[in-house]
Amino acid sequence: MSLEDPFFVVRDEVKQSIANAQNLYSQWSTLIEGEDLTKLQSVATDLRNCFKSIEWDLEDLQQTINIAESNPRKFRLDPSELETRKQFIRDIQATVKRIRDHIDSDSSNRKVEQLKKKALVGSEEKKTSWQVCKVGRGTCEIQSGLY
Repeated sequence: MSLEDPFFVVRDEVKQSIANAQNLYSQWSTLIEGEDLTKLQSVATDLRNCFKSIEWDLEDLQQTINIAESNPRKFRLDPSELETRKQFIRDIQATVKRIRDHIDSDSSNRKVEQLKKKALVGSEEKKTSWQVCKVGRGTCEIQSGLY
């Protein structure tokens, strides 16, 4: 059984997750300026899922701090170490908030809506139109082509 401090184990997972989130955010930042709505939405979903994982891990980290603060002698952590750990949590929370604020901003939402409209117009233009014509006693529908 490992005696490694659980804070460090979870902290390392959070560091890996925040690096992944920053990579996804970089992709999202490029995609928001482009035309690929499907890829943009996929990356945004991945990013939000990454945030959830990070937030759960931060809750775990906060719990380890609370436990250590309740009995500092048992865990042999001085106040400066506890403050360093708390600062790590605040820094990660600030990074997540900054990214989330940008992807959820009004300007980002306007760009997404513009992409949705372009996609909708594009799909409407690709639809085949049908015209009704009268032939003799009956009617028929004919395909008039693509717009």
